[in-house]
Amino acid sequence: MNAKRGFTLMEMVVGLIMLAIALVMLASVIFPQAQRSAQNISQARAAQLSEMVMAELMGRSFDRNTPNGGGAVSSLNCTKVSTGTDPKQWQFFEDFNGFNGDANDWLGANFDRYRIAIQVDCYSSTVGSVAWSQGSKRALVTITAPEGSSFEFELMRGNY
Repeated sequence: MNAKRGFTLMEMVVGLIMLAIALVMLASVIFPQAQRSAQNISQARAAQLSEMVMAELMGRSFDRNTPNGGGAVSSLNCTKVSTGTDPKQWQFFEDFNGFNGDANDWLGANFDRYRIAIQVDCYSSTVGSVAWSQGSKRALVTITAPEGSSFEFELMRGNY
């Protein structure tokens, strides 16, 4: 008996079509999952960075008019007081108003290409249903990840 070996042309074409369908499914279903997993890492790092930024903000004096050890303030100030450009040297909460810079330059941590933007707003004695007898300030911290997605975090601070 003389048996033929190999594939026919029809078998080759069907095999190539099945391979093409499998590759299209991989490209459209599985490969985008890798990008989504990177976004989770980016979100976690942005949350870590925001915690560091908020800890820095909480370590500063509430207002330039606040006496040492705390106490009543005659009026709230939300404009920048310090004239320097280095956030490490700023003393007051409101000094961070309008800050927009690189995370590595400020915190010295390993957050390559992460950007930080901070906006400080003053509020009167009542915010929502909470009464702040000496007023309050809100810091809106926006962290921009290297791929361009932005994450916003808010910090409310009262003078008590």
